Amino acid sequence: TDSNDILMLSQNSGNDVYFNSWDGSSWTSGSSLESNTGTSTRRTMDVAFEQSGGTGLVVWGDGSSVPKYKIWDGSSLGSELSASSISGGYPRWVQLTPDVLSDDIFLMTSDYQSGLNVQKWDGSSWGNALEVESASDDKYECFDITFSSQGVSSSSATSVSWTEWTADVTSTLENDSITHLENSLDTITADGLTAIDEGLFLANNELSSVAGNSTIVLMTDGLDNAGYHSILQEAQKAAANGTVIYAVGFGNNESEVDPVMAEIASLTGGEYYFAPNSSVLENIFVGIASQLTNFSAQGPVLNINVPYEYRTPDFYGNVMYVSGSSNYTTGNKTLFTLPSYPGTGSSEPT
Repeated sequence: TDSNDILMLSQNSGNDVYFNSWDGSSWTSGSSLESNTGTSTRRTMDVAFEQSGGTGLVVWGDGSSVPKYKIWDGSSLGSELSASSISGGYPRWVQLTPDVLSDDIFLMTSDYQSGLNVQKWDGSSWGNALEVESASDDKYECFDITFSSQGVSSSSATSVSWTEWTADVTSTLENDSITHLENSLDTITADGLTAIDEGLFLANNELSSVAGNSTIVLMTDGLDNAGYHSILQEAQKAAANGTVIYAVGFGNNESEVDPVMAEIASLTGGEYYFAPNSSVLENIFVGIASQLTNFSAQGPVLNINVPYEYRTPDFYGNVMYVSGSSNYTTGNKTLFTLPSYPGTGSSEPT
């Protein structure tokens, strides 16, 4: 039934619960319902109206395993009554969910012993409580319940549609040919929204089996506005797996690129770049490729042994390194030239 009635419950830090009602023009003064809910950091009360009859229900916890309730008849609250006892302990979270097609109301509670219980009001009484979970987390309201739409004719039902944005792997690590990779890049098309987090999620999955360090080059021209994963959590996962991310923004204006790209690069030890045009973009990728393929050794030590009898006041030495005479790499071949030294028993250098 239609009305202007509003029912309000409030809970203070002293574990007290108060009730107020609105009749369309004014609020009633607050009346006390409970003085010991057992906690002041959880919502231990809730209110709901029967959708057909218009009767209101006020439910709260009182520090026991039996939730208490009162019925609102449109002008006043009735006497205090007891709902069905729940298993586990006193309720820390209380949630009422009415059925839009009847007077049924679900009461779902989360108790201090991590149990979740459900019982149903049928318009006149409560059914038995059913424990649906015994290892929940009572610190949060990590549950919800709803009525199905059974019995609703198709003429009154409203269809709901949506689009899910995910990522695709077009070339796996098993396809290690340059030709296959080039073809994958050439056939990529832009479509829809920007799901940076989904691409990073799949990249992390692909690299999870790689031994040692790895690298991701992440490029986008927009804001992360689709997908179902946390982009920063995926960046942290990459860092934990030893993956460095080079982030590249591309567009006419850097303000169009998600600012989280720089944070992603910083989290993983990589670099962030912005390319306003294709020429700069090409130079950025060349620079990244150069960093990935440039390896050098620091601090080489060269020991020179001079025969004792050659040490004179006029002695001096000259050392010259001939490029390519020791270790060097050409393509995928590494060569090493062993330097010569004097023969045993001879003090003459060769």
